[in-house]
Amino acid sequence: MIHRGETFLASITIERVDRAWSAGRVVLKGKEVPKIGDQASNNFLPVPGKTGGVAQLPAPPVRKVQTITGDEVAIEGIDPASVKKGAVLVLSRDWKYVSAVEVVDVIGATAKTRVLPRLRAQPIETGDLAVPVTSTRELWRVLPDSIRKDILSDRSLREAHLKLFFLRAKGGGR
Repeated sequence: MIHRGETFLASITIERVDRAWSAGRVVLKGKEVPKIGDQASNNFLPVPGKTGGVAQLPAPPVRKVQTITGDEVAIEGIDPASVKKGAVLVLSRDWKYVSAVEVVDVIGATAKTRVLPRLRAQPIETGDLAVPVTSTRELWRVLPDSIRKDILSDRSLREAHLKLFFLRAKGGGR
């Protein structure tokens, strides 16, 4: 959200990010035009029907790793209405990616999960935060470069093996 004081000016979607700057496009306009020096924040929502009013975002529920046993992880603080079997959660520590887990079972406010193979970047620790991921695109965005490159190189290798197989089947191989 772009605001000047408590006046809502616009809502933007970030398209490019660099160390010192970011660029985006306006997806919702306010009654005034944004100017140089206006503030950007993700901690406010525009209040419909009011000029100048803003409301704080509700605090998200805290989901934390409770216990770890091998590749099985128990996460407490789950809302059973929104987190179902098969859902994917990303674990983070100090705003850095740790691992991705899949929900196997939900019992009350605790979810039993298993670590997704090849998507663990660091050892999982008790107290790591769990954030739900709703799409493959969202998961891909948060994966560290090392895991992305590993997945892409494995995919390229499988495609090369498949092409070689077809070439040999047609008699074009050695």
